[in-house]
Amino acid sequence: MNLNSLGAALTVCALWLACSSCTGRGGATEATGTTPVVPQTPVGKLPEGVRPTNYRLSLTIIPEQKVFSGTTVISIELDEPSNTIWMHGQDLNVTAIHAAHATARIPARWEQKTSDGVVRVELLETLPAGKSTLHIEYTGAFDTPLRGLYRVESGGRPYAFTQFESISARLAFPCFDEPRFKTPFDVTLTVPDDQIAVANTPVDRAIRLPDGLQRISYVPTPPLPTYLVAWAVGPLDVVTGPTIPPSEGRPFPVPLRGVAAQGQGERLAYALERTGPFVAALEEYFGIPYPYRKLDLVAVPDFAAGAM
Repeated sequence: MNLNSLGAALTVCALWLACSSCTGRGGATEATGTTPVVPQTPVGKLPEGVRPTNYRLSLTIIPEQKVFSGTTVISIELDEPSNTIWMHGQDLNVTAIHAAHATARIPARWEQKTSDGVVRVELLETLPAGKSTLHIEYTGAFDTPLRGLYRVESGGRPYAFTQFESISARLAFPCFDEPRFKTPFDVTLTVPDDQIAVANTPVDRAIRLPDGLQRISYVPTPPLPTYLVAWAVGPLDVVTGPTIPPSEGRPFPVPLRGVAAQGQGERLAYALERTGPFVAALEEYFGIPYPYRKLDLVAVPDFAAGAM
């Protein structure tokens, strides 16, 4: 083939490709209606239009084991009907997921799209606008770089602690892991019955289970971002400190406790003695009363963030 004929052939080929792009021949396009639009994975903030309004978290945390399990139910609001919900969950093994709207149950698929935990939930039917719930069952491994829900040993005994700041709650439960979303959390932890579990709020009720476990439910939290949810589980020392008396703007006293690894509780005395005056000074300085019904100081034996 000479250069003239080769050039003519390339020109014809280019024209054919251009025409195929316009008419749909040689490959499906949006114009033909045969190629679905693939949602683009968000970078940075999650898309607008979906908001969490409440979390119900139920986790089984046994520090002696390598994995934990949980069920997350998230109440959400959609501005418009959608087949896709973007959220967060990092290295979680999701075993079941569906959405519920009114009396309808809509199956869904979970797909982690990025290494830092951006997740696409694909709904197999369109989820209507308004209020719905997401129901997710999953397992996860205790994290080792001291993030998320992680496991450490002290004195030869294992413990489980959390460090969710700034975007590590997604390692422990499916969520919308951004500080702009502040919602109440209803937390239930199932743990060994000879161990202690503390959370953001006081215990509401505890039930002894027949298999050496206990199920502890906590009072719902005020609206929180995901990074401020916190738990500690293990054979912990719990030391009662001086109750913080009522103050102007806070008519109720605040029970104070210190929580530490087994055998370390007595080392909390100095901190507990001085916490009440610190709280009073902060309330006066900011003009905001301490909002919780208890205050626990948790001394974690291995904690990468320094303090939280």
